[in-house]
Amino acid sequence: MEKTGFAEKIIMALILCAMGLLGVLFFVLPKKTFSENENRNLAAFPEWKTEELTGGVYTGKIEEYLADHFPARDAWMMLATEADRLSGKSEINGVYLAEGGRLIDIYEKTKDSGRMVNSVVRLSEALPETNIALMLVPGAQQVYQDLLPAFAPEKTQEETAWQRETIEEVYRAVEEQTEGTVVTVDPAWSEKAEESSYYRTDHHWTIRGARLGYDAWRAATGRPEEALREESISLVSDSFRGTTWSKLNDPLIAPDTMHSYWDDTWDLSVTFTDTGEETDTPYGEEWLTKKDKYAYYLNGLHPLVIIENRAVPEEQGAIAVVKDSYANSMIPYMISDFHRIYVFDTRYWRQGISSYVQEHPDITEILILYSATMLDTDAGIGGIF
Repeated sequence: MEKTGFAEKIIMALILCAMGLLGVLFFVLPKKTFSENENRNLAAFPEWKTEELTGGVYTGKIEEYLADHFPARDAWMMLATEADRLSGKSEINGVYLAEGGRLIDIYEKTKDSGRMVNSVVRLSEALPETNIALMLVPGAQQVYQDLLPAFAPEKTQEETAWQRETIEEVYRAVEEQTEGTVVTVDPAWSEKAEESSYYRTDHHWTIRGARLGYDAWRAATGRPEEALREESISLVSDSFRGTTWSKLNDPLIAPDTMHSYWDDTWDLSVTFTDTGEETDTPYGEEWLTKKDKYAYYLNGLHPLVIIENRAVPEEQGAIAVVKDSYANSMIPYMISDFHRIYVFDTRYWRQGISSYVQEHPDITEILILYSATMLDTDAGIGGIF
C-alpha cells in the first residue's frame, strides 16, 4: 500500500485548517439579517418544529441558514461564478448569460394566473363607476429572446412566447368577466424595445422602457400621443448593478446607467404616508449611493405614496396606481396627467384599495401595473381588491 507523501499531508492539513477556520468564523462572526448586495432578507435560524423533521423540511431550512451566513459568502459566489464562466456555462444560479454581456433572470412558466384575474374582477365589481386599466409587463426573458443562449427553452417553438400568452390569457378572462369595462394595455409595445429598454444587470425596465409602456397606456385609455423632450432625460448613475447581477456577484460584468425624467413645469408635493415625510420630488437621491439604486425611483418601498402636482388643476382629477416595482420608473411620466397620483404597493398596503378609492372621490381612474413574470409568487396580487 502506497504511503501518503509529505506534500499530500501538507495539502490535507491546509484543507482541514481552512475548514476549521471557516467553522470558527461561522460561529464567531455576527449574523446579518439583510443582504444589501442581493437586496433580500437572509434566512433566520429555523425554529424547532417536530412536524418539520419528516420530508427534510427542517434540514432544508438549516441548509438555507448555513448558505446565507457562510463566511465571505459574496466572495465565494464571485469565485464560483468565474469558475462556471470559464467552464463554458451560460446559465448560472437562475440567470442566463446572454449576448452583449446582458444578464437575464430565468422565470418559470406561470402556473396560476387566476389570482390576478380574480383580484381585478373583484376590484371592478366594487368600483363600477371607476375607469380601470390593467397592464402586465413582459420581462427581458421574453423581450430579448434573440440574445438568449442557444439551448434556452425560450428559443424553442413550444416555449418561445409563454409570457405573452400568459398576458393574453389574463386579459381575455378579465375582459370576459368584466364585460369589457376593464381596459387592457396591449403588450405589443414591447416589440419596439431596444437595447436600452431593460437593464443588463437587473430585471426591471429602464426609464426608456417605461416610456414605451407609458405611451401604450395612454393609447389604451384614449389619450393623444405626447412628444418626449429628450432634455428631460438625465443621467443619475453609471454604476448600477441590479438584483440579477447580485445572483452572480461578478465584478467583470459592466454596470448599468440609470436615468431620470423631469418636467420643469412640475410643482410637487410628494408624501410618504408610512413615514410622514414630504418632499418635492418623486426620487430619492440618497439611494444612488447604495447598492439598491433602483429604489431611487419613488424613494424606496412604501405602502402608499401621494404625489400632488399643483401645476395641474384639480379638475384634471386623480388616479390610483396599484403596482409592483415596475411602475416606479413609469409613474414620473404620469405626473403631468393628473393633479394627484395615489401609488399603492399592495405588498405593504393592508387597508384595501376599493374602500380607499370609495373614500376619495377625486380618484376617477385606476391603473393596475405588474410584471407578468411573477404572477404566481407576487404577494401583493391578493391585496389588489
